[in-house]
Amino acid sequence: RVPTPTPNLPPNLPPPKDDPRIEAYCRRAQGFMDSKNYAKASLELREALKNAPKHSKAHAMLAMCYLEQNQATMAKLEMNKALASNPEEPTALEVKKKLEQASAKAKKGDEKPGFFASLFGGKKK
Repeated sequence: RVPTPTPNLPPNLPPPKDDPRIEAYCRRAQGFMDSKNYAKASLELREALKNAPKHSKAHAMLAMCYLEQNQATMAKLEMNKALASNPEEPTALEVKKKLEQASAKAKKGDEKPGFFASLFGGKKK
């Protein structure tokens, strides 16, 4: 058999949107996310991003993993990368909404003294 020649693409071009290798990483990651194994999902997605650094879906899914692990800063970084590649990325928009809700809730909570403030911030006798 004669091997089929691969097209000579410049090395810095992103792979096509439906690159089967990247989609496979995303599918495996989604399976891990469905079973709440966000650490393994993150590994899969980071591997995908090594091969396709601008893949918006992989960045968005990684943002969701970080969000589920209460790593808001990392989630925001990945969300921004996803939205930079694709402003319409549904998963990234979902992460953005959840981050905004969490931020609003945190600001609302700042108005009341927290647990430690009530323990240590009381009047001295």
